[in-house]
Amino acid sequence: MRFRTFFGLLLLLGVATACTNSGGHTFNPPSGARANHLVIGDVGSQAIVTFPATATGNATPTYNLVGAATDLDDPYDLWIDSANSVVWAANCGGESVTKYGLTATGNTAPTIQIIGGATLLSCPTGLFTTSSGQLIVANYSGASISTFAAGANGNVAPTSQITGGATGLGNPESIWPDASGNIWVMNDSPNAIYEFLAGASGNVAPHVTITGSNTGLSSADGIFIDQSSNIWVGNCAGAASSIEEFAAGSTGNATPIRSITGTNTDQDCPYGVVVDHAGYIYEADDGTHKVNVFAPSANGNVAPVQEISGAGTGLTSPAGIGIY
Repeated sequence: MRFRTFFGLLLLLGVATACTNSGGHTFNPPSGARANHLVIGDVGSQAIVTFPATATGNATPTYNLVGAATDLDDPYDLWIDSANSVVWAANCGGESVTKYGLTATGNTAPTIQIIGGATLLSCPTGLFTTSSGQLIVANYSGASISTFAAGANGNVAPTSQITGGATGLGNPESIWPDASGNIWVMNDSPNAIYEFLAGASGNVAPHVTITGSNTGLSSADGIFIDQSSNIWVGNCAGAASSIEEFAAGSTGNATPIRSITGTNTDQDCPYGVVVDHAGYIYEADDGTHKVNVFAPSANGNVAPVQEISGAGTGLTSPAGIGIY
């Protein structure tokens, strides 16, 4: 997250049948099915808005969670636990994490709010929960990844942190778990993809690092691991913005297997990126203030098959994104 847009991504870990989507989420429709719902964290309107996954144009949200009571404050990432019908938000501006019912709408207060000095939260911009209920949070300004106990609420300390020079963490943008519970990180400084093993703590080096000139990483923000363990990222780079896909097992100076980029894509700053079981690619674009959806076969300079934008959508600076 670069603060140029400051006002302007459930896999249940260890559950082999669950598949991924972003900002955090369980997605368990029949194999090959599209998502039903698309959920956006909007940092301009300080809201969480939900649409049908097939929405296009100036669509009206199904749910619009917004207002002072929500305590949303720059929700740069979301994590959807559809099995428990809840959505979590990482609030960079409020230095907090909040939890709501999945269908909460209007000026509704969170059911959980983790906030205060003991939490060590410092501009949180990524989060997910594990099958045991632990909460994992990336701290953009704190250069750390924190773990909170299941049920944590209020001004509580994390049970552990990944932090220190050996970690390579510098402004971690977003995080995503793989099927083994390992933590994948889109790091801003340096721009690199890291994997930390499940349960990692302290000043530990990444298990995997993807970085270098072949990667095409450039001001990358969001990260997502799909059901084939491929790695997706969004490059927030103006006219050179792109969505990149890396093959499972990539490491070092890897070349993407897919790059969606060019004027026809209508991208300016893709922040969150997720992919559903049917292969549709959903992108929250913080630069164009809209959501793009690309066909499963999209590659290169191709136009989206859906664009959600307009005054009726409530979108002003979409960042966090999830599907279920």
